[in-house]
Amino acid sequence: MPLFGIDVSHHQGAGLDFSALRRAGVEFAFIKSSEGDSFTDPQFEANLDRARKAGMLVAAYHYVRAGATAALQAGRVSRVVPPDVPVIPDVESGSGNVSMVRAFVSELRRFGYTVPLLYLPRWYWQQIGSPPLDGLPPLWSSRYPDNVAGTIDREYAGVPSTYWNGYGGLGVAVLQFTSSAEIAGRGPFDANAFKGTREELSARLGGDGEDDMQPSDLVINPATGQPALDINGNPYSYNQAWYYDNLNSWEIRNQGSRIESQLATLAASITNGELDPDDLTARLETAAREAASQAVERAIGAVVVPALRDVLADVLSDDNSDVAAQIVEKLGEKLRAAPVSPAPVTP
Repeated sequence: MPLFGIDVSHHQGAGLDFSALRRAGVEFAFIKSSEGDSFTDPQFEANLDRARKAGMLVAAYHYVRAGATAALQAGRVSRVVPPDVPVIPDVESGSGNVSMVRAFVSELRRFGYTVPLLYLPRWYWQQIGSPPLDGLPPLWSSRYPDNVAGTIDREYAGVPSTYWNGYGGLGVAVLQFTSSAEIAGRGPFDANAFKGTREELSARLGGDGEDDMQPSDLVINPATGQPALDINGNPYSYNQAWYYDNLNSWEIRNQGSRIESQLATLAASITNGELDPDDLTARLETAAREAASQAVERAIGAVVVPALRDVLADVLSDDNSDVAAQIVEKLGEKLRAAPVSPAPVTP
């Protein structure tokens, strides 16, 4: 038998008993973190914490939406998913074409995430034209023999071997074979299978695995000698401490990645003919002119006018101070009104 897992989101509600699920044979959990550039799954943090404490292998998944750029969606992920948790793009209805998929995978990697799998069901791959998928992570595919509720073993027993066939040049590493599994007296769950060992799946997920929270992994409160607790009353691990201690440097790195990504997206838009180079040139020249004007304004106020005032004070007598002030004011107005023509900009 393969290794069994589930994927969950807020649709399963709060308070899932991952320990009971683990005892029932569930070895891994793929947990929804976010969607598009603005939605965060309200159960992600709690589900991730409980799944790890139950000893499951874990990964986050993000529902890609075509209406937001890859950079903005990766930014949403970075504000939700800890950097040591692998992230799986969820690509289905409304996710856009394979170019969006490639851009999003690239953005996630820029943010430092492991991207071990790609959820892209065959039906959606066909809907977007059956494009080649070379260079992308192995598939987490989905196909169900029926929609009848049953235990995870019974559901998998009806899966034909052909459901494991790959497409687009990629193999199927994980198969979602039902949305109707009943596990530990609860359901329905999306159930998944991996043809390999737990160690092999852990390696596929980038080495991220169970967080068994051994005593040596906990942060000890020196005042009490007991494990420190987070705001939810859960033990605070060194992994969490590293995350928060490095949050500022992590955000700085992410900001640099976002700027780099925006420049790359702009360049790609020009290359693909989506942005008129002449229009871009006009925009850049306008921006340069505005920047030059602001620079001239600062120079006049900070350098020219004070220097002129000092020169006139030295040359003219005190009786002519009013005249000197008028000269300075009028000359400053003339300088500020002068047109600024920066060098032409070539994109």
